[in-house]
Amino acid sequence: MDWCGEVDESGSPIDDTGVYRINGNLALSRSIGDRSERPWVSNSVDISCFPIEEENDVFIVIATDGLFDVMTSQEVVSFVHDSLSNSERYNPQKSIAKILVEEAIERGSTDNISVVVIELGRRL
Repeated sequence: MDWCGEVDESGSPIDDTGVYRINGNLALSRSIGDRSERPWVSNSVDISCFPIEEENDVFIVIATDGLFDVMTSQEVVSFVHDSLSNSERYNPQKSIAKILVEEAIERGSTDNISVVVIELGRRL
Protein backbone atom coordinates (compact mmCIF):
# COMPACT_ATOMS: atom_id res chain seq x y z
CA MET A 1 0.00 0.00 0.00
CA ASP A 2 1.45 3.35 -1.04
CA TRP A 3 0.68 6.84 0.29
CA CYS A 4 -0.14 9.17 -2.59
CA GLY A 5 -0.01 12.56 -0.95
CA GLU A 6 2.16 14.96 0.99
CA VAL A 7 4.57 13.73 3.67
CA ASP A 8 6.31 15.48 6.56
CA GLU A 9 10.10 15.71 7.10
CA SER A 10 10.20 12.19 8.54
CA GLY A 11 8.34 10.75 5.55
CA SER A 12 5.08 10.19 7.41
CA PRO A 13 1.81 10.88 5.57
CA ILE A 14 0.11 14.19 6.30
CA ASP A 15 -3.59 13.58 6.94
CA ASP A 16 -6.09 14.99 4.44
CA THR A 17 -3.44 15.55 1.71
CA GLY A 18 -3.76 12.29 -0.18
CA VAL A 19 -4.95 8.69 -0.15
CA TYR A 20 -3.47 5.23 0.29
CA ARG A 21 -3.36 3.23 -2.94
CA ILE A 22 -2.58 -0.39 -3.73
CA ASN A 23 0.60 -0.51 -5.86
CA GLY A 24 0.17 3.23 -6.43
CA ASN A 25 -2.85 2.38 -8.56
CA LEU A 26 -6.14 1.63 -6.87
CA ALA A 27 -7.70 3.42 -3.94
CA LEU A 28 -8.53 0.96 -1.19
CA SER A 29 -12.30 0.87 -1.67
CA ARG A 30 -11.94 -0.13 -5.34
CA SER A 31 -9.22 -2.72 -4.93
CA ILE A 32 -11.26 -5.51 -3.35
CA GLY A 33 -12.15 -7.40 -6.53
CA ASP A 34 -8.99 -6.79 -8.54
CA ARG A 35 -7.06 -10.04 -8.98
CA SER A 36 -4.06 -8.13 -10.31
CA GLU A 37 -3.54 -6.57 -6.87
CA ARG A 38 -3.29 -9.86 -4.97
CA PRO A 39 -1.76 -10.79 -2.52
CA TRP A 40 -1.91 -7.23 -1.14
CA VAL A 41 -5.69 -7.13 -1.32
CA SER A 42 -8.04 -9.34 0.63
CA ASN A 43 -11.72 -9.99 0.00
CA SER A 44 -12.34 -10.37 3.74
CA VAL A 45 -14.88 -7.77 4.76
CA ASP A 46 -14.62 -5.45 7.72
CA ILE A 47 -18.06 -4.58 9.04
CA SER A 48 -18.90 -2.15 11.80
CA CYS A 49 -22.34 -1.86 13.35
CA PHE A 50 -23.56 1.25 15.10
CA PRO A 51 -26.95 1.71 16.74
CA ILE A 52 -29.07 4.53 15.33
CA GLU A 53 -29.86 7.11 17.98
CA GLU A 54 -33.30 8.37 17.00
CA GLU A 55 -32.93 11.63 18.94
CA ASN A 56 -29.56 12.49 17.31
CA ASP A 57 -29.12 10.74 13.96
CA VAL A 58 -30.64 12.42 10.92
CA PHE A 59 -28.98 10.72 7.94
CA ILE A 60 -26.48 8.11 6.78
CA VAL A 61 -23.96 8.82 4.00
CA ILE A 62 -22.52 5.98 1.93
CA ALA A 63 -19.93 7.13 -0.61
CA THR A 64 -16.90 6.13 -2.62
CA ASP A 65 -13.40 7.44 -2.09
CA GLY A 66 -13.92 10.13 -4.75
CA LEU A 67 -15.86 12.06 -2.11
CA PHE A 68 -13.53 11.24 0.78
CA ASP A 69 -10.43 12.17 -1.24
CA VAL A 70 -11.48 15.81 -0.91
CA MET A 71 -13.67 15.88 2.22
CA THR A 72 -13.20 14.40 5.68
CA SER A 73 -16.06 12.48 7.28
CA GLN A 74 -16.75 15.45 9.56
CA GLU A 75 -16.78 17.85 6.59
CA VAL A 76 -19.35 15.62 4.86
CA VAL A 77 -21.56 15.54 7.96
CA SER A 78 -21.32 19.32 8.43
CA PHE A 79 -21.94 19.93 4.73
CA VAL A 80 -25.09 17.76 4.73
CA HIS A 81 -26.39 19.43 7.91
CA ASP A 82 -25.75 22.89 6.42
CA SER A 83 -27.32 21.92 3.09
CA LEU A 84 -30.46 20.46 4.65
CA SER A 85 -31.01 23.63 6.66
CA ASN A 86 -30.17 26.01 3.76
CA SER A 87 -33.09 26.35 1.34
CA GLU A 88 -30.89 28.14 -1.22
CA ARG A 89 -28.56 25.13 -1.50
CA TYR A 90 -31.09 22.32 -1.04
CA ASN A 91 -34.56 21.76 -2.38
CA PRO A 92 -36.54 18.52 -2.80
CA GLN A 93 -35.98 18.54 -6.58
CA LYS A 94 -32.20 18.22 -6.12
CA SER A 95 -30.97 15.38 -3.96
CA ILE A 96 -28.44 16.02 -1.25
CA ALA A 97 -26.34 13.22 -2.77
CA LYS A 98 -26.11 15.13 -6.05
CA ILE A 99 -25.11 18.28 -4.16
CA LEU A 100 -22.32 16.33 -2.41
CA VAL A 101 -21.06 14.98 -5.76
CA GLU A 102 -21.02 18.52 -7.20
CA GLU A 103 -19.14 19.76 -4.12
CA ALA A 104 -16.52 17.01 -4.47
CA ILE A 105 -15.99 17.92 -8.12
CA GLU A 106 -15.71 21.60 -7.17
CA ARG A 107 -13.07 20.68 -4.58
CA GLY A 108 -11.02 18.92 -7.24
CA SER A 109 -11.84 15.22 -6.93
CA THR A 110 -10.70 13.35 -10.02
CA ASP A 111 -11.79 9.88 -8.91
CA ASN A 112 -15.17 8.27 -9.41
CA ILE A 113 -17.75 9.75 -7.04
CA SER A 114 -20.84 7.82 -5.95
CA VAL A 115 -22.95 9.02 -3.03
CA VAL A 116 -26.09 7.76 -1.33
CA VAL A 117 -27.67 9.75 1.48
CA ILE A 118 -30.33 8.02 3.53
CA GLU A 119 -32.47 10.47 5.45
CA LEU A 120 -33.79 8.85 8.62
CA GLY A 121 -37.01 10.81 8.73
CA ARG A 122 -36.02 13.39 11.34
CA ARG A 123 -35.57 16.90 9.98
CA LEU A 124 -33.14 19.48 11.33
